[in-house]
Amino acid sequence: QAAHVCIGWVFRAGVVGPRARLFCTRSLCGLRLQMAPQLALRCTLHPSMRLPFAWDAEVQAFRISPTARIYNLIDEVEAAFEAAANEKGQRLMMQVNVLWNSKDAEKTLNPNDKVGQHFSDGETFGIYADVRPMGQAAAPPLLEEEKIPVTILTGFLGAGKTTLLNYVLQEQQDKKIAVIENEFGEVSIDDTLLKEKKMALAEQII
Repeated sequence: QAAHVCIGWVFRAGVVGPRARLFCTRSLCGLRLQMAPQLALRCTLHPSMRLPFAWDAEVQAFRISPTARIYNLIDEVEAAFEAAANEKGQRLMMQVNVLWNSKDAEKTLNPNDKVGQHFSDGETFGIYADVRPMGQAAAPPLLEEEKIPVTILTGFLGAGKTTLLNYVLQEQQDKKIAVIENEFGEVSIDDTLLKEKKMALAEQII
């Protein structure tokens, strides 16, 4: 019976090929949890997303067990989009990058968390995703020498962040260094310290 339900689920989603086996496996994992009452959730897309066809995700209710994982919900959204794309005659796939509860759009959810930790029945979640043609290979990874190293300098007040940064800016001559300062508080402290004798060293100030 479980296999029958799972096959029907994949068929309705319109998923074919290797992805069907992956979705089927995760679905079977979730089927053990379906005895619990399910949540009906609505989906909204990030305003910056541009889809090649009109897809009103809010019309569809995603029903999922509260004990299922966030990644199970992501799988359902991706499969629903691909099914809609198939109906439009387009072979497209979606990869959801982040998912959040619309009540707190600034907090992205951990894919391994349980759905019931963050949602109640009838709530709405938002997603930001990439869409590309089915079978299109992802961009090749950059070589190590092509990457730009990034260092995050953080610590408590008085820990020596500015002292270290000033030392690096004064003594490092072999490489070009870009500094992005993100300071909180009504009174800017590092802003003044960093400007002392640094104007002559800077090639460009943004």
